[in-house]
Amino acid sequence: MKVLAEVVDATRLTPEKLAARILRYQKEGADMIDLGLPLDARPEEVRAAIGVAKEAADLPVSIDSIRPDLLLAGLEAGADMLLSLNAGNMAPVGPAAADASVPAAVIPGPGSAGLEENVRAALDLGVRVIADPVLDPPMQGLACSLQRYIKFSRRHPNIPLFFGAGNVTELLDADTSGVNALLAAIGAEVGAAILFTPEYSAKAAGSVRELATASMMMQLARKRKTPPKDLGLDLLCLKQKRRLPEEPLPETMTEAQQGHTYVPDEAGSFRIFLSAGLMVARNGPVSVWGENARDLVNTLVDMGLVRRLDHAAYLGRELQKAETALRLGRDYVQDEPLWPAEKS
Repeated sequence: MKVLAEVVDATRLTPEKLAARILRYQKEGADMIDLGLPLDARPEEVRAAIGVAKEAADLPVSIDSIRPDLLLAGLEAGADMLLSLNAGNMAPVGPAAADASVPAAVIPGPGSAGLEENVRAALDLGVRVIADPVLDPPMQGLACSLQRYIKFSRRHPNIPLFFGAGNVTELLDADTSGVNALLAAIGAEVGAAILFTPEYSAKAAGSVRELATASMMMQLARKRKTPPKDLGLDLLCLKQKRRLPEEPLPETMTEAQQGHTYVPDEAGSFRIFLSAGLMVARNGPVSVWGENARDLVNTLVDMGLVRRLDHAAYLGRELQKAETALRLGRDYVQDEPLWPAEKS
């Protein structure tokens, strides 16, 4: 299964931001890049965006729109795949896609036009079809939509399937690593060829990387004819497969005392924050940045910016929280709990 990463509203981004997003997706394992087009996009903007995408990375580029003029502009600019071909845009776009030998993801609609009908029309025109039975969101028909995938796959085993994983991850308030792993497993079972994700919301960040890993897991599991476990790669982010043996408690212990009298450090206090993928500690005019807590706190001590042991301990705690937030893609606010359910 190939991972198709969408850049939402691609034509509204500057060329620099569009190229940076594409390069990030490529680094995280995307096999293809999709340029999602807003309804108010102009054909010349589509052509420009495809040019930026082609120059940024050596990956196939698709465009997603129901507007015929935008799809045709994409074809003219060298798009490698079209998304959202349906009965409403089939007449002008289908023959052009067939002539260019560019595959198209066919969807149901508009109105009463079903997927089977639209697929037949596209095939009759000579289009290289990828069928999208449309994965519905949880509690909005997800289970029934999976039945559509299974039935279509059985009727048309030679037509590749498009699997919109983002329809689930974006509309489910749950961590995406496990959700994407399960979606990739389901996609593999129903015969999906393309796993699609937009990483639109903050909670879905990392979905491209997760689906890329999950796709490899399912490929290896299928080859081994086993469930996707003990493969040498996984999506265990916060949990672990096996626990280490516990250390026995010492016979004699002193209980930690609660409460502490705050005494300001004469060297000053720090504001700690994250910015541009870095940890920053600021004390007046002095700012020190780093990517891990150890280097940062050691640098602060070496610079003579910390004089009290309790202040050094506090900075170590806060900087470790900041590093954890940085690694997990979470927000960090100084002196606030890192986890919602955590009590300070």
